[in-house]
Amino acid sequence: MLKIFIALAPHLQVKKNGGTINMKQDLSSQGYQIIREIERHQNQGEVTYQGLALKQDQEVVIKEFRFADSDANWAGFEAYEREVEILKELEHPRIPNYVDSLETTEGFCLITKYQKAIL
Repeated sequence: MLKIFIALAPHLQVKKNGGTINMKQDLSSQGYQIIREIERHQNQGEVTYQGLALKQDQEVVIKEFRFADSDANWAGFEAYEREVEILKELEHPRIPNYVDSLETTEGFCLITKYQKAIL
């Protein structure tokens, strides 16, 4: 069963390992709900979340590129653009499908289909 956290403010708080994560984005107006943080690369300005595409009721991965953060690497913007263009063209069962990309106040989000890891 999927647990959904309701986004009521732009700075969401989700409990993780007894602590709290401050989410900078509320994406519900763009059709996405953040469920939990998966990974953070602060020095690269990237945060990855598990989420939900609200209209499709589909699990997604939301990869946020925070170019507005002072520690973020702006060179990552070109890598972001390349990743979006490549994912739009790819279809492979082991590569998550491109769903969407959108601009945020902090940078950009790349949204792909959520795929459970195959071990």
